[in-house]
Amino acid sequence: RYKEAVEAFDKAIKQEPKPAFVYLAYYGKALALGNLGKIEEARIVLEQSLKLEPDFAAAWALQSEIYQKLKQLDKALFAINKAIQSQSKSPNFYAIKCFLLLLDNKYVEAEVAITEAMKLSNRAVFYFFRSAVYVGQKKLKLALADVNRAIALNPQFAYAFTARGIINSNKNENLALDDYNKAIEINSRSAFAYHNRGDIYRKKKKWDLALADYNKAIEINPKYTEAYNNRGVVYDDQEEWDLALVDYNKAIEINPEYTKAYRNRGDIYRKQKKWDL
Repeated sequence: RYKEAVEAFDKAIKQEPKPAFVYLAYYGKALALGNLGKIEEARIVLEQSLKLEPDFAAAWALQSEIYQKLKQLDKALFAINKAIQSQSKSPNFYAIKCFLLLLDNKYVEAEVAITEAMKLSNRAVFYFFRSAVYVGQKKLKLALADVNRAIALNPQFAYAFTARGIINSNKNENLALDDYNKAIEINSRSAFAYHNRGDIYRKKKKWDLALADYNKAIEINPKYTEAYNNRGVVYDDQEEWDLALVDYNKAIEINPEYTKAYRNRGDIYRKQKKWDL
């Protein structure tokens, strides 16, 4: 009922004289607008909240989330740093900062941020984040140790099993399969786990199983570029080129900058001797 929430917050904002809590009304309206998918409107409204209460840590954190959705990472980092300045004992804010730095491939800074979070709270998700930092730094033994710790703290942490599957897939595909199976058992709506399990089946040339997993990943997330591409690879390997082309085209439609799909499509055109294409 987010539309009704927006209307209710608007009434509070329009009150005269302005109540002392009006900055909370702007914040609430921004939350509701964000949930309606009106990200830019939410950003503008939230600025009003921050003008009235510049030390409102929750509003800075929400502003950071909004800028991340708008793919403005520098502004997202600025906002989460402001949240940390206002509330330095919040482990969640440091974890958000780590996540943003991971998106920007700034692994050293991300490790510093997540270490601060871990000083404040011993949570499975923080070990999971640090494992992602170590993967980015190619410190796979440290990454595996952290993801194991995350699973020990939370045995129902599906993302951690998927992350361990990725690490294990480099050396032991059977262990990776076990991890993806467990992730799917915990969360049957994990498109990422289905996709990654499909990758292993594809490498093992178990085409039917690979196709089933890619199909499921796409059913869950119809915008999953890699799943379309890799399903296309399965069709390609079986010389079902028309089906492969459909998937490569779909991957390119979703993400015009996805170079793998262009390369794979070009390979099919070469096999078909369509030189101009």
